[in-house]
Amino acid sequence: MMMSPKRFYDEEMPKKQIPSFGASIPFIRQIYFSYAVFFSQQEERTITLSGDDLSLEVSNRMQEGSDAPPFVQEFPGRKQDFLDAFASLHIGEWEPWYCDYRVLDGTSWTLIIRFCNGQDEVEIHGRNAYPDNFDDFYDLIKLEENNTF
Repeated sequence: MMMSPKRFYDEEMPKKQIPSFGASIPFIRQIYFSYAVFFSQQEERTITLSGDDLSLEVSNRMQEGSDAPPFVQEFPGRKQDFLDAFASLHIGEWEPWYCDYRVLDGTSWTLIIRFCNGQDEVEIHGRNAYPDNFDDFYDLIKLEENNTF
């Protein structure tokens, strides 16, 4: 998936780094990501981390009313490798909002990270704009072979 190399964000939104994010990575219990193309396809990915394992659930809709059953896959023993790669992305340094206001339709995305250590959940959103390493993030969360999105 090739994203726009330019990054645009709302200057009115406060820029913030999440100071406890790196320390909380081992306590991630769920990563939810949705990506939608205007009037077209929407994909939702939920990665659940439990014990030493992780699982991936993918829901993919082409248009309203044409829901296919979700794809679910378990990845035994891959949790630590995944968390190490996730940590290398420095998502705690991402802005809370990315938007290119010059594009009226296109794509929108949401990332929600939930923890089991009391850390507040992290929400990051975008519309037609992405952090610089978004492609690396998506490559990591697709996990399964033969990704079609």
